[in-house]
Amino acid sequence: MIRAEPGTGKSALLDHAAGERRGLRVLRAGGIETECELPFATLHQLLRPLLGGLDALPEPQAQALRGALGLARSEGRDRFLIGLATLTLLAEHAPLLCLVDDAHWVDRASLEALLFAARRLDAEGVVLIFATRAMERDVLAAAGLPQLPLADLDRQAALSVLLEHAPGLRDHVRDRIVEESGGNPLALIELPRMDQDSLPAGPLPLPRRLQEAYQERITALPPDTRTLLLAMAAEDLAAALRATGLSLAALAPAEQAGLVEDGAFRHPLVRAAAYQGASFAERVAVHRALARDTGGHRRAWHLAAAATGPDEQIAAALERTAAQAGQVSGYAEAAAALEQAARLTPATRDRVRRLTAAATLTADSGQSDRAAALIDQARRLGGASAELARLRARVEFEHGSPEAAWRLLLDAGPELLIEAARVAWSVGDSAGLLAVRERLDAGPAALVTGVVELLSGDPGIGLDLIRRHAGLAPPRGARTDCRSAPRPSTCSRGIWSRLGTAC
Repeated sequence: MIRAEPGTGKSALLDHAAGERRGLRVLRAGGIETECELPFATLHQLLRPLLGGLDALPEPQAQALRGALGLARSEGRDRFLIGLATLTLLAEHAPLLCLVDDAHWVDRASLEALLFAARRLDAEGVVLIFATRAMERDVLAAAGLPQLPLADLDRQAALSVLLEHAPGLRDHVRDRIVEESGGNPLALIELPRMDQDSLPAGPLPLPRRLQEAYQERITALPPDTRTLLLAMAAEDLAAALRATGLSLAALAPAEQAGLVEDGAFRHPLVRAAAYQGASFAERVAVHRALARDTGGHRRAWHLAAAATGPDEQIAAALERTAAQAGQVSGYAEAAAALEQAARLTPATRDRVRRLTAAATLTADSGQSDRAAALIDQARRLGGASAELARLRARVEFEHGSPEAAWRLLLDAGPELLIEAARVAWSVGDSAGLLAVRERLDAGPAALVTGVVELLSGDPGIGLDLIRRHAGLAPPRGARTDCRSAPRPSTCSRGIWSRLGTAC
C-alpha cells in the first residue's frame, strides 16, 4: 500500500513497477471520484481482461462474481463469495501484477473484494499494489497491508526537479516555488507552467495552490474546451462528447496545455479543478445534458447534481437507486443515494424516513460516526421513532458505550424496554436492569428482578424467580441448585423472548 499526499509520485511509482514487471502480466485500474458510489465499478475495470476465464471458477464463485459485475441476474450478493472469486480468478491467471491507483476513490464494494484478496495472497504468483492518498481514519489505513509512505523531496532534490523540467525559471521564482511546494513533486512540475510575472502572493495550502495552478490554465482555454472538460469531470469522455455535442477537436487545446493525455485527465486534481472551477450554472447545465444522455442510476445522480431545490421525483429516483445498490451489497453507495435523496425531499416526514434508512445502511457499512451524524439530522427534524432510537443505541453500543445505549432505549418508550434490558444483560449491568424494572409491569418486573439476582445477588433466588414468571417452574419438590444457574451468554435468548411475550 503506497500512501502519500497528493502529487508525491504514487502514480509514477506504479508506472515504474509496470515497467519493471519482468514477465508478469499487468492489470491496472484506478479509482474515479464520479464512480466512487457505483458498486464494483473498479473491480470490473481491473478484472475485465480476465472475465473470459470465469468458467474455470467454482460455480458459486463464478455466479457471485457475474452477478456483482452485471454479467448475470442475481438476487442479493454474498460479499465473501465475491472476494473469494476475485482471489481465485487472479490466481488462475498468475503470474500477475495488479496496480490500483487512486484507491481513495475506489467504490467501497470493489475495495472490500480487493482487500479480501490482497490479505490472502501467499504463493499464488500475484502482486497487488494500491496507491492512495494519506488520510486519517480511512478504510485503507486499517486494511492490514504493508505500508510504503512517501515523503516530500528535500530542497536539493526539489531544485534538481525544477532544473530538469523548467530550466528557464528566474531565480526568485524558482526559490519561491521550492518553498511553497513543500517539496511536492507534482507541484514542482506544474507550478512553473504559470506566468512568472503573475504568481499568487502569500503562502497558500498545497491543495489550493495546485487548484489555482490548474484553474489558471483551464480558464485560458476556449469555451468549448472548458465545457468538454467539465462534462468529462462528471462522466467519461464518450458520454461527455455525446452530451455536449462537441467533437474530439475541442479537446486539443487541453492536450496542448498538458491537462489531458490520451483522452483522459493527467491527474485527478485536474479533474477536480475542471469541475470546481466552473460556475454553478455551468455545472447544472452539464449535469442536465448528461442526465438526458444517460439512464438508470447515473441519470438519477446527474438529475440530483442539477437540482436547484427540493424535488420529490428526483428524491424518489435516488431512493430506487439506493435499493438497487443495496441488492449488490453496495451499502455505502446505497446510503449515499438515500442521504442525497433526503436533501432533495420536500416533506419533512419523508426526509426523516430517508435519513433513518441512510443511517441504517451507513451503520451496516461500518461508518458509525457518519451514521450518528445522520441520526442527529433526523432528530433535529423531529424524528423520534423507535427505529431511530434503536439505531442510535446501536451506534453507542458499537462505540463501546453500552450504558448510553440502554439509557437511550429506556427513554425511547415502553416498546423498547425489553431491548434496553437485553443490552444491560449482555454486559452484566445490574443497574441498567434495575432501571428497566422500574418501568415494567409487575410480571415482567419480577422476571427482571430474577435476572438481577442471577447476575449479582443470589443465583438460586434469581433462577426461581425466572422459572416462576417465565413459565419455567420446576417439578413439585425440586430444589434449585445455584450452581446450575445459567450464564448470560447461554440463556439470554430464552429469557428475553419470554419477557417480550409477557410484555
